[in-house]
Amino acid sequence: MNTICNIRLTPEKVVENGLNFGIPIYQRLFAWDGKQVYRLMDNLYQHYKSHQYKDTPYYIGALSCVRLNNRYDLIDGQQRMTVMCLIGIAVNKDYKFQSSWGKFLSKGDRLHFIARSADSSYFQGRILGQVNGSKPNDLMEEGISTIDGFLQNQVDSELRGDFCQWIFRNLSFFISILPSSYEGDKNLLNKYFENMNVGGKGLEEQDILKVQLIQGQPHQRDLIRIWNTACDLSQKAIKLQANESASSYAEKYRQAISLCRKGDIKAAMDMCIGSYEEDDATTIGEILPIPDENEKSYDTPRNPSLISISEFLLMVLDLQNYNENVQNKESFYEQQLLRAFSDEIIHSLDIPKFYEDILLYRLLLDYYFISLEREDWGLNYDLVLYSDEKEKMARCRQFEAMLYVSDTPLYHWITPLMHKLKNEGDIDADKLLDELKALDRKYRGGVEYDHLFFPEVKVYWFRRLEYLIWENRKELF
Repeated sequence: MNTICNIRLTPEKVVENGLNFGIPIYQRLFAWDGKQVYRLMDNLYQHYKSHQYKDTPYYIGALSCVRLNNRYDLIDGQQRMTVMCLIGIAVNKDYKFQSSWGKFLSKGDRLHFIARSADSSYFQGRILGQVNGSKPNDLMEEGISTIDGFLQNQVDSELRGDFCQWIFRNLSFFISILPSSYEGDKNLLNKYFENMNVGGKGLEEQDILKVQLIQGQPHQRDLIRIWNTACDLSQKAIKLQANESASSYAEKYRQAISLCRKGDIKAAMDMCIGSYEEDDATTIGEILPIPDENEKSYDTPRNPSLISISEFLLMVLDLQNYNENVQNKESFYEQQLLRAFSDEIIHSLDIPKFYEDILLYRLLLDYYFISLEREDWGLNYDLVLYSDEKEKMARCRQFEAMLYVSDTPLYHWITPLMHKLKNEGDIDADKLLDELKALDRKYRGGVEYDHLFFPEVKVYWFRRLEYLIWENRKELF
């Protein structure tokens, strides 16, 4: 079956070759939102029309797999294979191509979620039209609805059937098969994906680290749920419900943080949006077709968090044995993730406690620190922390925004504040602002007025002045 490495695969050829795929337990499930799925469908339709409805391949890259008997476990490419199945579900439901897409779906056996009975039950039920009360994956549901809506509203009615069959024949990819020894081996995977990244983006360091940390650990599924929730910085850990008040939403976070402090991690996780398994961190950028000047480009969603996933994980590691007087913080936070989490460091960690800390710090990050909401006119800063006095919240929000835009290193304000919150408990808006100002003074020092001349003056002082004018706006104006 290794001959499949040398041929262009499509849903049609997957059926012809009888190929089945698995998503290992350490991988997350589906992470695309409706906008990303819509862009793919739109690109497919434009490609279909621009080539006058002829069989012209549309490439979505390569899937990296480890062969296990008659199944191929996906090391990289879970998003792409899952979206193919979602297209099949949407198409087969309404257009009744049992002879093509129905065979591709194979009654739910084409794609197997290893050790995830709830996901397998939902996925198979969705294919068979028998959900049977299974807990839905909201993003999968959104993806199916988006595909169905696109076909109904954007594709000419007389072309729908032909377009769906065209996707079946022309949505193209290749398979790269790794030796079985690669699965779960951090060094081998890292070397492979470094080489692969010469021509494109491969597995992220945090995905390799995820594999390394859970090896040999009991309750792996619980650990994976925590990781998938805490390390998905593209959305808040706890979902804001429609018409929910700011005070109610903040209270949820306080409850979840309290549960973490008491050691009731399961109850805290049940409050989180990512309590279902999700797919890898692969973005829409990894499903690019072969470059074509006439093709649209995909925009990778930008992270609304103040810090990156790598910075977050380095911060949690730093906080395991925190010492604020260490002088080489900059070099620590600039090192590669896999170098920081060396085998020696991983062996020294209390892994279950480390995962509990990951969840607590993520909830604290969401609650006490601003997130970046990008609007057409620029950045809007959102803060979950709630106070009945709006001015207090506004001051916290504005001061954090000032620190962010003036490029204040996270280890001078976020990390030490996290340490204090973890060890001294929760604080209100007044106390938060006092702590932020104290950390800023410690890092920046006092104002040296004889240095406040261009070009020596740092941008920070302009930002600081802007904040002071804003904070005292009522008295000044």
